[in-house]
Amino acid sequence: SCGRNHFTCAVSAFGECTCIPAQWQCDGDNDCGDHSDEDGCMLPTCSPVDFHCDNGKCIRRSWLCDGDNDCEDDSDEQDCPPRECEEDEFQCQNGYCIRSLWHCDGDNDCGDNSDEQCDMRKCSDKEFRCTDGSCIAEHWYCDGDTDCKDGSDEENCREL
Repeated sequence: SCGRNHFTCAVSAFGECTCIPAQWQCDGDNDCGDHSDEDGCMLPTCSPVDFHCDNGKCIRRSWLCDGDNDCEDDSDEQDCPPRECEEDEFQCQNGYCIRSLWHCDGDNDCGDNSDEQCDMRKCSDKEFRCTDGSCIAEHWYCDGDTDCKDGSDEENCREL
């Protein structure tokens, strides 16, 4: 049994009790892990300017479809229209837009690793394809700086 000012979560499969602070009960968060701290709770009433998440949490409407899981159950990121990226940006599968030069650079800039799925990418007319398959700006080819991770943009260059 939990002490005063604590809530006893439903008994686990191992017969152990989990205690959480009483103020965590009915707060919209699954603190017990089995939702027993949220069972039978009245859902909070969101203000008219807020969005009511599927889990009962209220968030600002301006946070809808922004690519962040503000509801913590992803309900604020469902059924979102596709976002349009700027011309110099890459569209991630999760809807984020990142700088084009971060595409296929070996770093997971999107957060879902879609910017590193590079085997199918074609370089544009204004890009140079590195030996590793990544693309860099054409004017970076043979400019004296290694821009391709494999250094292929500075190979076979003639000095003028």
